[in-house]
Amino acid sequence: MSQDLEKKGRDLLSRLSRTIRTGAETLVQETKELTRVGRLKVELMSLENERAKKFEEIGRLAHTLYKQGGSIEELHEHFEAIDEIEAKIDAKNK
Repeated sequence: MSQDLEKKGRDLLSRLSRTIRTGAETLVQETKELTRVGRLKVELMSLENERAKKFEEIGRLAHTLYKQGGSIEELHEHFEAIDEIEAKIDAKNK
């Protein structure tokens, strides 16, 4: 009878150990995923801020060109920079 009780105790500890190990592994995987998602969100916010700054810069330049009678052709370099940033944003969103 003592051996049965001892065996049941070992079985219980073994199951408990497996459950704890499985829970810890799941926790590690979830933490890795949350870290990856958080990093991606930070990268996206950075790109979106960069894009907003470019739009602001274009607005200032467009106004200056308007005042000076300049041509919109001078802004193409900035339009291309925004296109590149938006391509990076699209790639990260996939």
